[in-house]
Amino acid sequence: MIKRLFSMLRSRVRLLYLMLAAVSVVLFALFAKDLYSYVLYNFIATDNGFKFEKPPRALYDYSEDQIVDNSLEGDFGVCPLQEERCVKILMDFFNSKELESAKTECQRLYLPLFDHYDSKCTNVGRVDFLTSDNFSCDSRFVVFIHGRDSEPRLVKDHKDRDYHNKILKEFDKKGIQYIAPFVNPASSFFSVESPRGSVYRDVNAITSLVNNICPNKREVVVAGISYGAYLTEILSMLMSGDQSIKKFISVNGMMRRESPTSKLSFVYDIPTPRSMLNSGFLDSFMACGRVSFVNALHDKDPESVLTNKHRLQLIRTNLCPNSKMSFDTFDGLHEVPTEQLIEIINDEN
Repeated sequence: MIKRLFSMLRSRVRLLYLMLAAVSVVLFALFAKDLYSYVLYNFIATDNGFKFEKPPRALYDYSEDQIVDNSLEGDFGVCPLQEERCVKILMDFFNSKELESAKTECQRLYLPLFDHYDSKCTNVGRVDFLTSDNFSCDSRFVVFIHGRDSEPRLVKDHKDRDYHNKILKEFDKKGIQYIAPFVNPASSFFSVESPRGSVYRDVNAITSLVNNICPNKREVVVAGISYGAYLTEILSMLMSGDQSIKKFISVNGMMRRESPTSKLSFVYDIPTPRSMLNSGFLDSFMACGRVSFVNALHDKDPESVLTNKHRLQLIRTNLCPNSKMSFDTFDGLHEVPTEQLIEIINDEN
């Protein structure tokens, strides 16, 4: 009799556990808006042992409302790189002064979600930015370019943490000086007036801002993640002759692309920046340049990163074996590896 009662009790307890588990699954499915935030992927050492850390993600949805002038005009076209016309258009762009001929009125380029920025008028408009405390042009400094759905104030000291892993705050702790411009936080656009497109405007805004703040800069490192990495890669070519820039660091940028397409997308007969990088036509510039590529092992397809790495290494071997291009990886997602990035920045090579 007693055994039967215990058996019935165990059965009811087991049934209760199953019911609670089912209810938990239903509640989780109903209320978990972002399942990605519940994934645990990283071991972090602490004073008391180890803890898991959630993957960082973009916390804010920046919209077109943050862009002051985002008029879209014109059609996209695709052009094979083998055509002489395509190559000429591309090289004419890099060899021209077109980026310096933008409108001079001091209109704010983008509207940040947070306050307390410095700002300066550049030849493309008013640029918001942050600098480290006691910033000096006489010291080595970093130009850090953020990615989409973020901005420097969020990356520096806001209570929320996104995929930038508060890198500006880490710079402050390590005594690394920096300029952090606020670039386009939403999607790219193309417009004749601004000029040609948001990427070209951001590239020009960054160079103009840095030269405005530090006309006699001595030693600079340019680093960016995601969209900021694409800008960094383009800057590495446009500023290749500037000897004050010691290195360019691209975190999760063009190396994540799929196999080069050998085609370019055009707007107003100007190639779109991402297609320039994805096409493979600029690989010789990258292989012979000063870019340090840093990529996560769990960001998109790791095989693509390895394929692109081998492609650039082969080009370097054949064309410029002494170039300063380098590759690094880290065990993470689409994020800034703070300690590793700081180590690369501080490396004198």
